[in-house]
Amino acid sequence: MGSVTSLAFTKSPIRNIKSIILEQKKNILQKIFFLLSLLVHHYEEFYWSQSIIQESIRKLENCDFDIFVANDLDTLPLAIYFAGKYKSKVFFDAHEYAPLEFDNRWYWKYLHQPFREHLCRQYLKQVNVMTTVCNGIAEKYKEEYQLHPYVILNSPEYQEIKYQPISSQNNIRLIHHGNASPDRNLEKMVEIMPDLETRFELHFMLLGNPKYIQKLKILSNKIAPNRVFFHAPVQTTMICRTLSRYDLGVYLLEPLGFNYTYAMPNKLFDFIMAGLCVAIAPSLEMKKIVEDYQCGVVAKDFSPQSLAKVINALSIEEINAKKRASLEAAKVLNAEIEGQKIQKILKDLLKS
Repeated sequence: MGSVTSLAFTKSPIRNIKSIILEQKKNILQKIFFLLSLLVHHYEEFYWSQSIIQESIRKLENCDFDIFVANDLDTLPLAIYFAGKYKSKVFFDAHEYAPLEFDNRWYWKYLHQPFREHLCRQYLKQVNVMTTVCNGIAEKYKEEYQLHPYVILNSPEYQEIKYQPISSQNNIRLIHHGNASPDRNLEKMVEIMPDLETRFELHFMLLGNPKYIQKLKILSNKIAPNRVFFHAPVQTTMICRTLSRYDLGVYLLEPLGFNYTYAMPNKLFDFIMAGLCVAIAPSLEMKKIVEDYQCGVVAKDFSPQSLAKVINALSIEEINAKKRASLEAAKVLNAEIEGQKIQKILKDLLKS
């Protein structure tokens, strides 16, 4: 479909994509200006004065593209600026419902939410096509801004992973992977362990925030000694094969805010691609996937005790059946299938 160029802080890992690299500058004066701009609602002045936006404009000044893809709201005004200049199209990819991204933080709601709402009001009406990660977020954009986003699942590339059944009641291994973010309250998964039968052990493969990881280790040693293990993260291309060595993929994400309520994270699809039995709290979007494909169990509520109860109820035969179901589901829940949807969207956009 032609050439692709990325504008980002790092070189694209995808072959045959030209990369334009931006400098990561830390400027305390600009941060102060940002806060003052938010307080007095000078949103446009702040946005276009940012050094990163100015640098982007310089580096794309003579680049004429057919489609500008805005990767989340922060890049949307920039994409619309260039699309207007070159009579191009704008494709907006929203990973979350941007006005409520961190609505569980009071200062963010006070300072950042009005800024995000301004950007949405000002620029979303100029978007030609839009995608997002789940139906709940798509419906929210439709309700608030009369948009009709396509849903593209955040799933990994398909890999043929061998079915690995459990043969023993002992040492059934749970795994959770992802960012070590305190906002996600990963302590709740450690708190599952006192109520889990001794045949289960929990493993973490976390990225970033060493202080928070250390906090989780201290809690684990206190309430579940010798039953919780921490591992170094692996490269993105190795995640699913690494996960396939485990038995259950576990995630307890409390609905603290809009985006957590409707979360549809890539780790869910990593679990499925890896052929794991999935064990989750009743998060609305994740629950639908797990129940539709019968590839796991869903707790009654968001307490650690509730999730422990449904895991304890699993027999070896049930775990193995759900592991098989995940491998079948992976044949349709993968990047190739979702990529075909994106290709059609792009082709239709170019024709319009």
